[in-house]
This record gives sequence, structure tokens and C-alpha cells, in this order.
Amino acid sequence: MGIDDQFAKEIATDVWNDIYLRRPAGSIYVSPDCRDGGALDLVPGNTSWPTGY
Repeated sequence: MGIDDQFAKEIATDVWNDIYLRRPAGSIYVSPDCRDGGALDLVPGNTSWPTGY
């Protein structure tokens, strides 16, 4: 996107806190495999968010 890492992390954190966590139940798909160590974990063992792999 052409923005620095710090600003990108701020945007991601704002989206997580202000949009994702406030969504109505059932409005966005979720999967039990999308978790640390789950089948959809792109970077197993990395517990930070966002991963920044």
C-alpha cells in the first residue's frame, strides 16, 4: 500500500478493535481452524498479531 509498517499496524489494530470485535454474532465467517496452531495458521508458533511473516 505504500505506507510504513507502524501506520499499517495501527490500521490493522483499529479494524480489529472497531470493526471485527463489534460485528453482530454470525455476521462474519469464522473457523475453529483459524487459531494459533490450527490448520489455517500460516505461521505456527508465532503468537503475535498481526504475524508480519
